[in-house]
Amino acid sequence: MSEVDFVQEIPADKKYLLELKYSVYLSSVEEKWVSLIVDNKNKKTEFSEKVEGASKERCELLAMILSLTWLYDKFDEKARGYLCVDLYTDSLYGSNIANEWITKWKPTNFEGRPNEDLLHTLAEIIEEYKTNLHVIYLPTCGSEYLQACKEKLA
Repeated sequence: MSEVDFVQEIPADKKYLLELKYSVYLSSVEEKWVSLIVDNKNKKTEFSEKVEGASKERCELLAMILSLTWLYDKFDEKARGYLCVDLYTDSLYGSNIANEWITKWKPTNFEGRPNEDLLHTLAEIIEEYKTNLHVIYLPTCGSEYLQACKEKLA
């Protein structure tokens, strides 16, 4: 079945599935992270976790993995093709990992890299999203949603 056929088979009351645009806002500190997921209708879903002994970087990777997995699992296989996510983070580390380092380190199987276990998982998730995931560094002051995440960490 082609994508055109698939789209034509969607009942009118389900056409919103074609608008699967989400924004994810992440912030982390040592031992804790917060994620705020906002859909195209401004519905918000928040996740947070305290991870004893975890570094800020590990918390950032956990936030990315758990938020993106939650979104991906929310939809069936057909709908996932229409899922588009802008992930905003106030962490240069998280942005650089997702946009650059993960592809550079993948050929070495992340051997010897900090958080190697999480890098494997994140690489698989990024592969699933293909080009429908955009990770953007944004200072906390650049977004009311990131500011709200930061306040939850205080």
